[in-house]
Amino acid sequence: MSITPTPLGAPQPTSKLVQWVRSYCCLDTRSLALFRIALGLLLLLDLINRARFLRAHYTDFGVLPRGPLVSEFAYSEWLFSLHLVNGNVFFQGFLFATALCFAIFLLFGFYTRLSTVISWIFLISLHTRNPMVLQGGDDFLRVLLFWAMFLPLGARFSVDNERNRDKPLQHEAPPLTSIALVLQIASVYLFTMLFKRDPVWYESFTAVEQALRIDHFTTPFGHFLLQFPELLRIATMATVFLEWFAVFGLLTPIFTQQIRLLASFLLIGFHLLGLQLTMNLGLFPWICAAAWIAVLPSFFWEAPWIVRFVSQLSLLFKRLLPEGLLSFSCLEIRCSCPKISSLIVKTAKTGFILFTLVYVSLWNVRELSPEVVQRYFPYSMNWYARTLRIDQRWNMFSPYPMTDDGWYVIEGKLRNNQAVNVWSPELPVSYEKPSLVSSMYPTQRWRKYMMNLWSVENAQHRLYFGRYLCRSWNSSHAEDEHLMTFNIYYMREDTLPDGSEKAPEKVTLWSHYCFELPSEDSEQAVT
Repeated sequence: MSITPTPLGAPQPTSKLVQWVRSYCCLDTRSLALFRIALGLLLLLDLINRARFLRAHYTDFGVLPRGPLVSEFAYSEWLFSLHLVNGNVFFQGFLFATALCFAIFLLFGFYTRLSTVISWIFLISLHTRNPMVLQGGDDFLRVLLFWAMFLPLGARFSVDNERNRDKPLQHEAPPLTSIALVLQIASVYLFTMLFKRDPVWYESFTAVEQALRIDHFTTPFGHFLLQFPELLRIATMATVFLEWFAVFGLLTPIFTQQIRLLASFLLIGFHLLGLQLTMNLGLFPWICAAAWIAVLPSFFWEAPWIVRFVSQLSLLFKRLLPEGLLSFSCLEIRCSCPKISSLIVKTAKTGFILFTLVYVSLWNVRELSPEVVQRYFPYSMNWYARTLRIDQRWNMFSPYPMTDDGWYVIEGKLRNNQAVNVWSPELPVSYEKPSLVSSMYPTQRWRKYMMNLWSVENAQHRLYFGRYLCRSWNSSHAEDEHLMTFNIYYMREDTLPDGSEKAPEKVTLWSHYCFELPSEDSEQAVT
C-alpha cells in the first residue's frame, strides 16, 4: 500500500468538529471590515448631527453647564469625559474635529486598532458630557465600539492591509472576541424581549399601534399605518417573532451560517424598512443594522456575484489610494521581549475579555431582576461598568410603549410686551396640535432632551433649560426685544386602552424670569 505525501505548504485537512467550531465561533474578517466601515460612517454622521447644536448641548452656555452636571446630577467619580475639561465652544469644537479625524481613519482602516481605541475614548467622553440627549442607540454604539477594539477590523479592505501586503491574509477573527461580540448583540434582543412583559405584546398585539401613537417619533408613513389596526397587530406578532429569531439565529449550533445569514437579512430589513420608515429614531436603526453586518457568515461572501463585486471594489480602492498614505509611518515602538512576556499579555487580554463578558451578562440579568440578582452582583461593582461605559439597559418600548405623550408650547413675553413663541419664533403662539409633532424637533438629540425634560426625575434640568433659553434669545436680539419671562407648557395627550386619545391637557411645566423676580409674585416664579 502506498501513501501519497501531502505537498509542502498545502492546507492541512481539518476535522468536522474543528470546521464547526470555526464556523460557529469565528467571525469572518470581510464581515468585520464592512462592520468597520459602518462604524466609521455612523461615528461621522453622529458627530456631524451633534455639531449642529454643539453650543447648546456641550458648552457652559448651553442646557447643561459642567458645574451642575458634576454637582447636582449624580455624576459618578468613575465616569470619564475630556469634554468636561473646558466649557468653551472652541475647545468643544476642537474635540469634535479630532474625533471626526479618527472616525475617518477608522472608516478607511488607517492604523485601525489605534483609531478604534481613540474613537471609543472620544465616544464615551461625549456620552458622559450630556446624558440628557442619549438614547438606546447610543448605548448600543458604545458597546459595539468597545468590543470592536479587540477584533481585527483592519484585516481586510483597509489601508493597513494594503500597507502590509507581504503578510498573509487573516480570514477569521479570534474565537473569544468573536463570541463576545455575538453574545453582546444577542443580549440586546434577548433582554429587550424579556422586558416586554405586558399583554399588548403577547395577547392583544396592540404594541406597535401604541408605539405609532407616540407623536414624538411617528413619521407621516407611521401615521398612515394607524388606519390599519389589524395590519399593526400582525406587525406586533412579526416584531416579537423577529426579535426572538434574532437570538436564535445568533446562538443556534445547527446550520449556523445559513440561519445567521437569514437572521441578518431579516433584522437589517426590520430596522431599515420597519423602524426607519415609521419612526424618527435617529441613528438607532442604522446602528442595529451595522451590528448584523458584523455577523454575516463566510457563506455570504462565497456567492459568485459577491466575489466579483468585492474584487472590483478592491481594485478600485487600490487605484484611488495615495501611495504616500501607504508609506506613511507613525512612531512605532518595537520591543524585542522574550516570549514569556507575549504569553503574559495574551493571558491578561483573555482574562480581561472573559471577565468583562461575564460581568456584562450579570449586569443585564440584574437589570431584569434587580431584587434577586443584586445579592450576588451588588451595585458596589458598578464602578467597572461606569469606567468602561459598558453600562446598558435594553428596555426599548418595555414593558409596553408609553401611553402619555404630547407637544411643547413655550410662550414668552419680551421687554416691549410682545408675546412670542420661544421654541419656534417664526410661528405665532398656538396650542393646537401640530400636524406632525415629530417635525417640531430639529434633531433627534433635541427630541430626546425634550422628552426627558417631561419626566419628573429630570425636573431639576428645567431650571438650566430655562436659563439657556434666556441666554440664547437675548444674545441674538436687541435690548428692547430681550426675553423677560416665559412659561413652558406641555400639552399632554394620553392614549386610552382602546387606541383613542384623550383631549389634550395643558400642563404648566415651568415658569421662568430671565431677570429679577417681581417681589409680589416671587413665590410663583423660579429663576
